[in-house]
Amino acid sequence: YKKDKRKQERIPKRIRKIGGKSIEERPEEINNRQELGHFEADTVLGKRGTKEAILVLTDRKTRLEMVRKIPDKTAESVIKELSKIITEYPGMIKSITSDNGSEFMRADKIEEENIAYYYAHSYSSWERGSNENNNRFIRRFIRKGTDIGKCSKRCIKKIEKYINAYPRKQFGGKSADEVYKELFT
Repeated sequence: YKKDKRKQERIPKRIRKIGGKSIEERPEEINNRQELGHFEADTVLGKRGTKEAILVLTDRKTRLEMVRKIPDKTAESVIKELSKIITEYPGMIKSITSDNGSEFMRADKIEEENIAYYYAHSYSSWERGSNENNNRFIRRFIRKGTDIGKCSKRCIKKIEKYINAYPRKQFGGKSADEVYKELFT
């Protein structure tokens, strides 16, 4: 006689956001790219099975990139690196918009620094389009399947400089660095 095969119920993994608001609550001046200091955040992963990742922040108005290597894709690593960036550039970051990845679930720690935090809708990468487009630049240097652990911080800085010095059609051939310097000074 055959035994009855019972299916085990799968319990979906729940990740709870702590802090942050929906992108629908984001003010119009951020949506219209009118003001400097509103950033989109994302992580770029390398080879499967490796821990290291790259944290990418993109300014919505100037497309200025901040690219940092983090030891792993955890909320603690992201918060630690964001805190370093905030202290390195005081007053520069006014808001951050990220996806719903597990690495961005501790928005409360960023909001403690008086920085507004917004979450884009799930599976809506177009809501953070500048960031996604600039991630393609990173993929020119670090292809999918490449171990990010083998990339030095110097290599990551070189990628950041390349992206920020790249002439852009939307700015009439000016780079993100040039546009940022014009607006900031």
